[in-house]
Amino acid sequence: MRSAPGISYKIWTCRFLTALLLWGGFPTSMLGQSRSFDRPHSATEDWSLPWTALTIAPDGSWGVATEDYSHQAIAGAIANCKRMYKKEIGCGYQTRLTQAGWSLALRCGDENIIVAEKILAEAVQAADVREKILRQDYRPDMPTCMHVLTVDPQGITTRHNFETSWSASAIRPALVSDRVEK
Repeated sequence: MRSAPGISYKIWTCRFLTALLLWGGFPTSMLGQSRSFDRPHSATEDWSLPWTALTIAPDGSWGVATEDYSHQAIAGAIANCKRMYKKEIGCGYQTRLTQAGWSLALRCGDENIIVAEKILAEAVQAADVREKILRQDYRPDMPTCMHVLTVDPQGITTRHNFETSWSASAIRPALVSDRVEK
């Protein structure tokens, strides 16, 4: 017995949409879910949080983007970096991704340090460790590090002035700064 025309198409469509829904192919905003950064969330909830990408070019030009998917966040961060960098290649040479985490960028002469961690204290510690490794193993004469920017868990960027030297023991995210609009 033959099935009625269009039945297999309807079955295929239902299976496809179900698979997409289970796989996470729909942005959560389409599903009516809201995201709250004010409350603690568990690791099992991380899948629904947006990705924030921070990328930096060799000269210190940077870009930040927050999107529902990691590849979109990376592409957006690279595009934002290219507006500042003005060269064909170089943006994305260092990139960090996080979901509802903190990102920091430091500039130490011609060296860049970027880190991304869930908790601000862990990001500060990671940046401090990276600076110590660079000084100890690769660049003992490296200039003082300057805190370039901080990206909070919501993807809001705070740009710090270049007169602010980096000190992991005295990090103050609210240093004299300019908010950068998304």
